[in-house]
Amino acid sequence: MDARERLLVARLTNAIAGLPDAPKDADAEREVAMLLRVRPDAPYLLLQRCLMAEVALAQAQEELEALRAGARRGNEGGYGAAAAPVAAHGSGPTVPASSTKRAPQELQNVSSSPTAAPQ
Repeated sequence: MDARERLLVARLTNAIAGLPDAPKDADAEREVAMLLRVRPDAPYLLLQRCLMAEVALAQAQEELEALRAGARRGNEGGYGAAAAPVAAHGSGPTVPASSTKRAPQELQNVSSSPTAAPQ
């Protein structure tokens, strides 16, 4: 794990540790207990998935802001210029090509293997 990944893990674990106690849903607690019996490494896997989702969300937010900034400037990088026009049958615009770029380094470094051990 590199320094950036350590920081992401520390921020998430500190945020979880700092949450106040709250009522728990009994069904959800049973599901978690069952999962822990089947996959004792579930906390690690859940942390990993959560970090991947946070990184993906941050990337999507950055891309959205870039599209909005381009639209405000009125240049070709804006959302309206990058998306296809709405079809006559009412379907929405196609996904801009920029949204299919590779995931950020943080996401690539977090293993997607469900059985990967912490490094």
